[in-house]
Amino acid sequence: MEERVCLQCKSTEKLYNLENGKFVCLKCLNKLAQEQNKIKKQIQKYLEKDFGIEKPYTQCKTLQSIIFDILMENGLLPREVEDKIIEKAKEMIEIE
Repeated sequence: MEERVCLQCKSTEKLYNLENGKFVCLKCLNKLAQEQNKIKKQIQKYLEKDFGIEKPYTQCKTLQSIIFDILMENGLLPREVEDKIIEKAKEMIEIE
C-alpha cells in the first residue's frame, strides 16, 4: 500500500487526496494558492499595461487561446477537441 505523504514536503498531516492518487498537505495547498494568486495578478497587470486588455472576459479569452495553443503544440488535446477548435477558427475567418 502506498504511503500517505505530501508529494511536496513529505508531511503526513492534514493530507488531501488529489485526482492522480497522490497526496498534498494543507500547508502546501495554501502556498500553491498564494503563488497562483500572485501569478494571476501579474498576468492581469501585464495584459492591461502592455496590451490594453482590461476587460476580465477578454483577458480570459486571451488566456484560453494561449492555453489551447500550448496544448495543441504539445499534442495534449484529444483529437476531437483539436478538430473542434480548428473548425471554430475556420468559421471565424469566414465571418470576417
